[in-house]
Amino acid sequence: MKKLLFLFLFSNLIYSQCWKIVEASYSYHCIGIQTDGTLWTWGYNGEGQLGDGTLTNKEVPTQIGAGTNWKTVSNNFSNSFGIKTNGTIWGWGNNSKGQLGIGNLVNKLIPTQIATATNWEAVSVGQECVLAIKTNGTLWAWGDNTSGRLGDGSIVDKLAPIQIGTDTNWVKVSAGIFSFGIKSDGTLWSWGGLNGTNANGSYFPIQVGTDTWMDIRSTYLHAIGLKTNGTIWAWGRNTSGELGRGNNLNNATNYLATQIGTATNWKAISAGTNHSMAIKTNGTLWSWGENVFGQYGNGSTISSFVPDQIGTLTNWRSITLGLAFSTGFKVANDRLWVWGQDNQDALGNGTNGDSLIPVGIGTCTTLGDENLIISNTDFKIYPNPVKVELNIDNFLKLEIQEINISDVLCKVIFKQNSNFSKIDIQNLEKGIYTLSILSTENRIFHTKIIKN
Repeated sequence: MKKLLFLFLFSNLIYSQCWKIVEASYSYHCIGIQTDGTLWTWGYNGEGQLGDGTLTNKEVPTQIGAGTNWKTVSNNFSNSFGIKTNGTIWGWGNNSKGQLGIGNLVNKLIPTQIATATNWEAVSVGQECVLAIKTNGTLWAWGDNTSGRLGDGSIVDKLAPIQIGTDTNWVKVSAGIFSFGIKSDGTLWSWGGLNGTNANGSYFPIQVGTDTWMDIRSTYLHAIGLKTNGTIWAWGRNTSGELGRGNNLNNATNYLATQIGTATNWKAISAGTNHSMAIKTNGTLWSWGENVFGQYGNGSTISSFVPDQIGTLTNWRSITLGLAFSTGFKVANDRLWVWGQDNQDALGNGTNGDSLIPVGIGTCTTLGDENLIISNTDFKIYPNPVKVELNIDNFLKLEIQEINISDVLCKVIFKQNSNFSKIDIQNLEKGIYTLSILSTENRIFHTKIIKN
């Protein structure tokens, strides 16, 4: 028993991908920081946005550099940015509008430091523009300034960070085509376009109403906000029903911030290109808008114009949405889950094809005796040794999320996210492997299999 437990823990340690943060805003690539402070990217890399020095897409998370001091990240279609624990800010990818903030228009294929300041706190990447906050609460912006999205009162692009106004109480920013920010008093501010109160944009920050807000997410052409009273509001384009108003009409009132439903227990929000998602305080996950690629993660491609609960799980913690895919974290576990369109390898799960249900990335699980399923009364794996097809009998009828097969170096070489009763392994080379079955309750069953 002790020898078996040691093998399981060692295996998990070698191939552990526990995440601190992952972002995917309006993109086909993801950027994330693991709990050890390392930086990872995957997906589309046509403009160097992965930061690995190439223009080659990556099917699985790829570590960028050897640093272990990354604190936060943000991305958009052609760029990625990160802030280190030493307060420096770094950017890479396309720089056609000066969005890298390095004083020129030269693209960068690896993380490049922006100026020399060491007091950056938060960053948000928009449509060829960037908003950032320093530790002193000041607001800064650079890059494309179409419609005044930088907020400096002009429409002139900026090749390096400039301070916006003189206020020192900014705590959150969200950049898309339009720009938003929240101050420490909870007031919401907007500039560069759709602001939720009228159809006209502003070249500098103006307050949106008098209510107080917890969060704001701006994406391609719509925004979703979470007020401190637990209600969610949306405005902007509604072609796919992404505003959650029960229709997909685009009319003259779309620019007005309108409450979605009547619930007052929302705790987290995210806006994709054509769909939106939110989490309630009870941990349930909800989605609305486009679902043609399985962005909801409920096993179907049927869309809804109002929030539709996704499954029955009550342990969702946070979400972030890409162009036509979604990612999320569950409570008490730092494993990343992805679903939706796999265009340009955006899902990062090492396989090609869209996924209509959440798929786990890596095997981030802290194993203990209570997590291990080691009794042969739980599962029966046969035949073993095996030549072609492995059968799995699930005696306890556990809800299975994923099956992995790892080689002797603990690298996952095979994943299966459906049909959990049989596995075709005839293409595996002869040898010894570890089979891992992960349940939705984060219980893991491991066993050794021999391929003849």
